[in-house]
Amino acid sequence: ILGFSVKYINKALEAVSRSKENRELLAHSKKVKIYEQHPMLSMLDAQISQTFAGVAGLVLKGDTESVKKASEKSLDLQRQRTEYLKENGIEEDDFNPDYSCKVCNDSGYVNGKLCSCVMALAKKYAIDELNEDTPLSQCRFENFSLDYYSDEPLYGGPSARETMTKICGYTVNYADNFTPQSESLFFFGKTGVGKTHISLSIVNEVVKKGYNVIYMPLGKLLRKIENEYFGNSNSGETLNSAISCDLIVLDDLGTEFSTQFTNSTIYEIINSRILSGRPTIISTNLDVEEIEKKYSQRITSRIFGCYRLFEFVGEDIRTLK
Repeated sequence: ILGFSVKYINKALEAVSRSKENRELLAHSKKVKIYEQHPMLSMLDAQISQTFAGVAGLVLKGDTESVKKASEKSLDLQRQRTEYLKENGIEEDDFNPDYSCKVCNDSGYVNGKLCSCVMALAKKYAIDELNEDTPLSQCRFENFSLDYYSDEPLYGGPSARETMTKICGYTVNYADNFTPQSESLFFFGKTGVGKTHISLSIVNEVVKKGYNVIYMPLGKLLRKIENEYFGNSNSGETLNSAISCDLIVLDDLGTEFSTQFTNSTIYEIINSRILSGRPTIISTNLDVEEIEKKYSQRITSRIFGCYRLFEFVGEDIRTLK
């Protein structure tokens, strides 16, 4: 089981418990309404309950003959009830709570262990907290403007606008068709050319689909992982979330303070997600040569060998604005 602190697990258990209570209240209200519309059904259910209670008492007394008669009566009442339900188009499920989790019926436990629904919710809460400072509302595909990119050919090739039009088209399609098995992307190019905007636009669309996504500057993520690793909690929940979420976007590769710990953590995140087939998006202001100088061959080989690379081009949009 992924390591999440008691805080997130308790929060998830509280949410599941509220769901169970609300859904059972809703089911009770629905049952009362059905009985109001079908008093015959209410009477049959009351008689069946009385008969069951009577059979239990007779069994304790050892009155075999009476038990047989009471059982036959109970079966006849149940037969009448089944026919009544069928004649009136009432389903048995109409009386039962529609639990959000069909495995634990919103109890939070299965065979004495936490249900997967609780762990999934705890994971969501942990990821939501990681993303609480992410400026998602500011960056969407709809407000990404290609007007800031020049039509002039670059070095005899396509213009910045042509290149960025293709990148934008690809990433829109990527977000529209995202699954937790989508390919990993690597965005590189100088500052202010749209890498962060495109990355956050993808996040916006993927989150709408209900997937768990982490977006964070790599340096901030590494500091949080390091604090947990060397701190008192030693929970490792941030690293677990980074490895197991449906999509992680690591912004500003290369700006982090480089140590043996940070480098090994970067490798662990990248490699673990490749091995599990989970997609990662990385953005950096470094060019390919600078990346090869800064990082070990085991990191660069995985990026250049397993990611689809996109070079963002153009002038600094912040300056142009």
